[in-house]
Amino acid sequence: MGRRRSEWEGRASTRGRAALLVALLCVSCVAIACQTAPARAWQAGRLFTSGTAALDRGDHARAIASLEEAARLVPHASEVRNHLGLAYLGSGQPERARAAFARAIELDCDNDAARTNLARLEASVPEAARGAGGEADDGG
Repeated sequence: MGRRRSEWEGRASTRGRAALLVALLCVSCVAIACQTAPARAWQAGRLFTSGTAALDRGDHARAIASLEEAARLVPHASEVRNHLGLAYLGSGQPERARAAFARAIELDCDNDAARTNLARLEASVPEAARGAGGEADDGG
Protein backbone atom coordinates (compact mmCIF):
# COMPACT_ATOMS: atom_id res chain seq x y z
CA MET A 1 0.00 0.00 0.00
CA GLY A 2 3.01 2.28 0.51
CA ARG A 3 3.71 2.23 -3.18
CA ARG A 4 0.20 3.36 -4.16
CA ARG A 5 0.33 6.24 -1.74
CA SER A 6 3.65 7.39 -3.14
CA GLU A 7 2.24 7.31 -6.73
CA TRP A 8 -0.78 9.30 -5.60
CA GLU A 9 1.44 11.84 -3.85
CA GLY A 10 3.50 12.08 -7.00
CA ARG A 11 0.39 12.84 -9.06
CA ALA A 12 -0.87 15.31 -6.50
CA SER A 13 2.51 16.91 -6.43
CA THR A 14 2.53 17.15 -10.24
CA ARG A 15 -0.97 18.65 -10.22
CA GLY A 16 0.09 21.09 -7.55
CA ARG A 17 3.15 22.10 -9.55
CA ALA A 18 1.06 22.51 -12.67
CA ALA A 19 -1.43 24.71 -10.80
CA LEU A 20 1.41 26.74 -9.35
CA LEU A 21 2.96 27.12 -12.80
CA VAL A 22 -0.35 28.30 -14.27
CA ALA A 23 -0.77 30.77 -11.42
CA LEU A 24 2.77 32.09 -11.92
CA LEU A 25 2.20 32.46 -15.64
CA CYS A 26 -1.00 34.41 -15.01
CA VAL A 27 0.74 36.71 -12.54
CA SER A 28 3.64 37.16 -14.96
CA CYS A 29 1.31 38.05 -17.82
CA VAL A 30 -0.48 40.62 -15.68
CA ALA A 31 2.83 42.09 -14.54
CA ILE A 32 4.10 42.30 -18.11
CA ALA A 33 0.89 43.94 -19.29
CA CYS A 34 1.11 46.48 -16.49
CA GLN A 35 4.69 47.31 -17.38
CA THR A 36 4.07 47.65 -21.09
CA ALA A 37 3.19 51.35 -21.07
CA PRO A 38 6.11 52.41 -18.84
CA ALA A 39 8.47 50.18 -20.81
CA ARG A 40 7.30 51.74 -24.06
CA ALA A 41 7.68 55.24 -22.68
CA TRP A 42 11.19 54.43 -21.43
CA GLN A 43 12.20 52.93 -24.78
CA ALA A 44 10.66 55.86 -26.64
CA GLY A 45 12.60 58.26 -24.43
CA ARG A 46 15.84 56.49 -25.28
CA LEU A 47 14.98 56.60 -28.99
CA PHE A 48 14.03 60.28 -28.77
CA THR A 49 17.35 61.07 -27.11
CA SER A 50 19.39 59.09 -29.64
CA GLY A 51 17.35 60.49 -32.55
CA THR A 52 17.86 64.03 -31.33
CA ALA A 53 21.60 63.41 -30.92
CA ALA A 54 21.74 62.05 -34.48
CA LEU A 55 19.81 65.10 -35.68
CA ASP A 56 22.31 67.39 -33.93
CA ARG A 57 25.17 65.53 -35.69
CA GLY A 58 23.44 65.89 -39.05
CA ASP A 59 22.83 62.15 -39.35
CA HIS A 60 19.30 62.50 -40.66
CA ALA A 61 18.84 58.87 -41.68
CA ARG A 62 19.65 57.64 -38.18
CA ALA A 63 17.54 60.39 -36.63
CA ILE A 64 14.57 59.39 -38.78
CA ALA A 65 14.93 55.72 -37.88
CA SER A 66 15.07 56.45 -34.14
CA LEU A 67 12.35 59.09 -34.14
CA GLU A 68 9.96 57.07 -36.29
CA GLU A 69 10.26 54.20 -33.84
CA ALA A 70 9.76 56.58 -30.90
CA ALA A 71 6.66 57.99 -32.62
CA ARG A 72 5.33 54.48 -33.06
CA LEU A 73 5.83 53.70 -29.38
CA VAL A 74 4.36 56.97 -28.09
CA PRO A 75 2.12 58.30 -30.85
CA HIS A 76 0.81 61.10 -28.60
CA ALA A 77 4.21 62.75 -28.08
CA SER A 78 4.24 66.08 -29.87
CA GLU A 79 7.96 66.69 -29.27
CA VAL A 80 8.86 63.46 -31.04
CA ARG A 81 6.84 64.52 -34.10
CA ASN A 82 8.48 67.94 -34.15
CA HIS A 83 11.99 66.46 -34.10
CA LEU A 84 10.94 63.92 -36.72
CA GLY A 85 9.84 66.84 -38.89
CA LEU A 86 13.26 68.43 -38.48
CA ALA A 87 14.93 65.16 -39.49
CA TYR A 88 12.70 64.84 -42.56
CA LEU A 89 13.43 68.44 -43.48
CA GLY A 90 17.18 67.88 -43.12
CA SER A 91 16.96 64.84 -45.38
CA GLY A 92 15.16 66.75 -48.13
CA GLN A 93 11.64 65.46 -47.47
CA PRO A 94 9.57 68.64 -47.00
CA GLU A 95 6.18 66.95 -47.39
CA ARG A 96 6.93 64.43 -44.67
CA ALA A 97 8.32 67.25 -42.54
CA ARG A 98 5.12 69.23 -43.05
CA ALA A 99 3.01 66.24 -42.02
CA ALA A 100 5.13 65.67 -38.90
CA PHE A 101 4.96 69.33 -37.85
CA ALA A 102 1.21 69.41 -38.47
CA ARG A 103 0.74 66.24 -36.41
CA ALA A 104 2.84 67.73 -33.59
CA ILE A 105 0.55 70.79 -33.55
CA GLU A 106 -2.53 68.60 -33.71
CA LEU A 107 -1.29 66.68 -30.66
CA ASP A 108 -0.33 69.81 -28.74
CA CYS A 109 -1.64 73.14 -29.98
CA ASP A 110 0.82 74.87 -27.60
CA ASN A 111 3.89 73.35 -29.28
CA ASP A 112 5.39 76.66 -30.40
CA ALA A 113 8.50 75.01 -31.85
CA ALA A 114 6.41 72.85 -34.22
CA ARG A 115 4.23 75.85 -35.11
CA THR A 116 7.35 77.92 -35.90
CA ASN A 117 8.93 75.09 -37.89
CA LEU A 118 5.76 74.60 -39.95
CA ALA A 119 5.49 78.34 -40.64
CA ARG A 120 9.13 78.52 -41.73
CA LEU A 121 8.66 75.49 -43.96
CA GLU A 122 5.52 76.95 -45.51
CA ALA A 123 7.33 80.22 -46.17
CA SER A 124 10.33 78.53 -47.75
CA VAL A 125 8.59 76.10 -50.10
CA PRO A 126 7.06 77.52 -53.30
CA GLU A 127 3.29 77.08 -53.59
CA ALA A 128 3.59 74.74 -56.59
CA ALA A 129 5.89 72.43 -54.62
CA ARG A 130 3.25 72.25 -51.86
CA GLY A 131 0.81 70.73 -54.34
CA ALA A 132 -1.44 73.78 -54.60
CA GLY A 133 -2.07 72.95 -58.21
CA GLY A 134 -0.46 76.05 -59.66
CA GLU A 135 2.91 76.32 -61.29
CA ALA A 136 5.79 78.06 -59.62
CA ASP A 137 6.44 81.53 -60.92
CA ASP A 138 9.82 81.47 -62.60
CA GLY A 139 9.69 85.18 -63.49
CA GLY A 140 9.26 84.52 -67.18
